[in-house]
Amino acid sequence: MAALLLILTQCKKKETVTPVDGGKYVHMTLTTDGAKTSFGANGTISWVTGDKVNVVVDGAARGCLTASTEGVKVTFSGDLDMTGVAEGNYDFYFYYVGGNEIIGGETSYTMSMSGQDGTLGNLGKYHICKGVQNINYDGSSITASARMRTYTAVAYVNLSGFAAFGETGENLYIQGEKVYEQVTINFADNSFSKEHDGYYINVGASVDNDNAYYMFIPTHDNGQSMVDHRVNFVNKRTSGQKLFRYGIVSNGWYCDIENGNGALAVTGTTYRKGSLRGLFGVQSGVNARFSQGNLQYNGSNATWQFAANQFDYIGGNQNSTSATIVRDLFGWGATGYNNTATYPSWINYQPYATDKTEHSGTDFTHNIYGYGPGNTTNLSKTNHGDWGCLNITNGDNSSTGSDGSGWLTATTDRWNYMLTTRGTELRGFGNVGSRNIKGLIILPNGWSTPNGLSFTNTIANYTTNDYSADEWAIMEAAGAVFLPITLCRSGVDVYQEAGNYWTVNHGGDNGAYEMLFDDSEGGHIIHNKYNARYFGYAVRLIWITI
Repeated sequence: MAALLLILTQCKKKETVTPVDGGKYVHMTLTTDGAKTSFGANGTISWVTGDKVNVVVDGAARGCLTASTEGVKVTFSGDLDMTGVAEGNYDFYFYYVGGNEIIGGETSYTMSMSGQDGTLGNLGKYHICKGVQNINYDGSSITASARMRTYTAVAYVNLSGFAAFGETGENLYIQGEKVYEQVTINFADNSFSKEHDGYYINVGASVDNDNAYYMFIPTHDNGQSMVDHRVNFVNKRTSGQKLFRYGIVSNGWYCDIENGNGALAVTGTTYRKGSLRGLFGVQSGVNARFSQGNLQYNGSNATWQFAANQFDYIGGNQNSTSATIVRDLFGWGATGYNNTATYPSWINYQPYATDKTEHSGTDFTHNIYGYGPGNTTNLSKTNHGDWGCLNITNGDNSSTGSDGSGWLTATTDRWNYMLTTRGTELRGFGNVGSRNIKGLIILPNGWSTPNGLSFTNTIANYTTNDYSADEWAIMEAAGAVFLPITLCRSGVDVYQEAGNYWTVNHGGDNGAYEMLFDDSEGGHIIHNKYNARYFGYAVRLIWITI
């Protein structure tokens, strides 16, 4: 959208204006021949009643003019507070900043590009125009003219490619080099400062349609440079990229020069429902994606599910003998072992169980049998030695991973590779969201910390990496994984403030290995902590992608 023109009538009329509230107020009127903030599907751009143009004189905002329409004629009018401005010759600057009114007396204004929703009707809220007219101010009301130029440009993208992944509703972000999240106008010299290069611009919920429009802040001050922008469209599930070029079509919109109006090519062909986008090395030449949250068992309808968010955990709310509540702390391997009589019958309908206090009417002794397959039993999912064998309602298990396995519980060796072999700089303790959830943050392969945020690979405490809900959403969109502290459960008792996550590895008939982390004694992460199988620990599944 190159050089949008707001033609304001070029005349000046002298009138006497009565000062308001003891200050020096003058009335100003601008009339236009055309139109520039309401965006139509055919490329038309129109001023509409209620549009606001702010006036800056002598280094400060002086007032806001509001548009009214009569046929094709649009008139802007309003009072300017000229208190303290001596009569004389001034450049009057006119700013349209997304329909916002700048507070009188302000010497700068900052506008963020976050918050867009991808619709044409929303574009005007993120549109920035500037005009200037030299006027000999003599204390009377003013009627003036100016030419407005745009400082933002529209990008069109077909996002129907996201639909193939079946995940909507999470935040969608735009991010790329020389794509700015905000701009500040300094009224001292009326210059534009483009800021937050490469930040993640929050543009609302992911959309699965073929007509999405977003405002960009271009690299050239007047938005007329022939500049290519490689722009990423990212949510926590997946991503895609477009190469836009400015100024090659008649309406001046950014457009895709590689694929015309074709759908955004979404990456991650091994993506499955319930999966996150980050890739994590789990052994040499093998990568995995994590599930969106910890595994849960919903007793009310006897189904398995992933938690909606990575930081969700149930904690003490599951210290009940009720069979109908939701639980996320399980005895090792208690998934319903091969539906055989090898183990007592309760294991087939009480997969949430930990110790025998939950098994009314049985004489099952965990110290003899333990959980899941014994130490001489094959650990394949056919034998239900892995939670990945389950039918997870919000995690597609209809097809297998590239290694033929689908969802898996990680081995101790894979935890060790991910947390140590890849590099200890790729993990650290953190604290996320409005609930201040403590846990372990694991960063994906090729990690790049989002601009404006920081990460430290400390395991001394949980407060160094402290993220608000919005900040964590950006970290997650960049591929980071979070494992919350989940406590430990034995029957109805819930205790121990640490992160306890089962591995698939067992030892003997009674024990199994967990991945444990906590900040006691300076902090530690243990990928092969041995413990009794009847303890209720958390489970986070992975999907092998190779």
